[in-house]
Amino acid sequence: MANLAITATFVGQADLVAPILSAPLAAGTGTTSASWAVTTDEAGGTLFAALYPAASPAPSKGQTENGGGAVLARTVVNGPVTGSNAGAFTTGMSAGMSYRVAFFQRDGAGNESGLVTSPAFDTQAGGGSSAWTADATGATIADVKGILDSWQANWAGTVPPGKTASDERIVQLTGPHSGNASFSGYSFPQTTWVRGAGPYGTNSSFPYNPTCGSHIAGTLSQSNCTNLGFALITCEFHSASGCTGMKWDRVSSHSRWSTVLSSPPSGVDPQFSNCPGAVISRCHFAGFDAYCLAFTNGSAGTILEECYFEQSRNDYVKIPGTGDYTNMIVRRNVFGRFSYSAAGAHTDCWQAQNGDTAGLLFWGNLLMQAGWLNNKAMQFFWNSNSNTGSNVVSTQNISASRHKNCHAAPPSGSGEEAFNNSALFCQMYSNGAIQDESANAPGITNGWANRSYNFSCKLNAGSPDTAGTGGVNFHIDDVFNQSIAANMSGHEAYFTRAPADDDDISALKPLAGTAAHWAFGGQKIGAWQRSEEIWVDKKIHSQAGWPVAAPFVREYDPGNSIGTSFTGAFDADGGNA
Repeated sequence: MANLAITATFVGQADLVAPILSAPLAAGTGTTSASWAVTTDEAGGTLFAALYPAASPAPSKGQTENGGGAVLARTVVNGPVTGSNAGAFTTGMSAGMSYRVAFFQRDGAGNESGLVTSPAFDTQAGGGSSAWTADATGATIADVKGILDSWQANWAGTVPPGKTASDERIVQLTGPHSGNASFSGYSFPQTTWVRGAGPYGTNSSFPYNPTCGSHIAGTLSQSNCTNLGFALITCEFHSASGCTGMKWDRVSSHSRWSTVLSSPPSGVDPQFSNCPGAVISRCHFAGFDAYCLAFTNGSAGTILEECYFEQSRNDYVKIPGTGDYTNMIVRRNVFGRFSYSAAGAHTDCWQAQNGDTAGLLFWGNLLMQAGWLNNKAMQFFWNSNSNTGSNVVSTQNISASRHKNCHAAPPSGSGEEAFNNSALFCQMYSNGAIQDESANAPGITNGWANRSYNFSCKLNAGSPDTAGTGGVNFHIDDVFNQSIAANMSGHEAYFTRAPADDDDISALKPLAGTAAHWAFGGQKIGAWQRSEEIWVDKKIHSQAGWPVAAPFVREYDPGNSIGTSFTGAFDADGGNA
């Protein structure tokens, strides 16, 4: 048989393997700028990145590539390299807001990776300087004012070495001051800071007030100033009026009223009056009478962020009078567990009693009540019936309390939304104890135009669906003036455990695989995004340093279960040492 010749022609195998993206990251680099990075295992093709608000659903691949939906800005990288690829956004953002970045890659053969998203990040709120190196120092308040006077008189002619006339400036008070420190009529073209000096620490005994090397043993106040800020300093009372461009960052105002468990001084009520656009961040306010901080005569556009409030005889933060309080941002604040309301009374963590709070964003705030002093309840969020706040949004807040109106809104407003909040029950007292005034299972009142995907614990005729559409109600029901024998088992289906008296924040950690957890693939319920920030990103007070870290650890996380960098010691700029 003749030999049979066979000729084979080999065609290159088609690329059917999609790229894999990992380690998506993003961070705010300024008030309106951010950087991003993502890793791919395959070079070539096109990498797409899309910026969107953190509170919005992730965009689709089509929206990530072409825009639309919640996408605010897009970046396209042609020919990404194997490994890490980086870029930036400089448009689409506002100061002090939360965002995420979505990514996907299409390789040269048309295979597409899955869509991955970065953790949430914030643009800078403008509350603090990026570097706290002083441009000048003064041993006394008079010395500090002398430096401010010279800068105000000739800003362009007094530019510190290494800076330009467009930069912020910092003058440091290097020693303590006995008496009041009042600053009036200062006006600067750029933010000008008066900062304190170390060593930074915390009083180890009650009332646990933060300490520093330049304590003002009196009132720290400013009036009719433009672009004047205070940072890294302690005082015993605080006030401001008629200021624009006001910034307070890491200021501790504590009355230091007593070393025993008793009421704070009567009639001591600090307030910021008519200071629109103020930025108040990482401050500690404690030890006052009617409230720790009040906004009066208008404070439109104010940002109140990452502050710690405690040891008030009545309320923590309050708007007691009329005025324009529109578009305020109240975000990531913690309300302490020490409150000195009379037995049977209650404490409001946030109360807008009057004024126009339209556009208020109440986001990611935290309360974990404990029965450490009087038998009382804590009301988390209240816009009173005399308030006309429309388009108020309350979301991603976490509270464990015994007040029936955990999130209360007025029926007179319109467009209010309460969604993705965790309003949990806190078993403060032993079963059989009698709870005093205002006690009830926490719920979200029926004054909201939209309630959805919340956790709550109250179900009765007056508010038949406090959890809202798609939410979960634990049906603990009304325990007002009755023996406490609530069924707490519902919490444990979604959270580590039912929070008990003197419990720590680990009780509020969502369980993996449940709808409360940030990695859940379906519709998430409760404050999943704020929970991810706390337990994954470590964006919480114990990570933020002095003066808010120590009170948070003392009251909420004594074992540092979150795993932050807190050690109890602080560096020369108040950071965790």
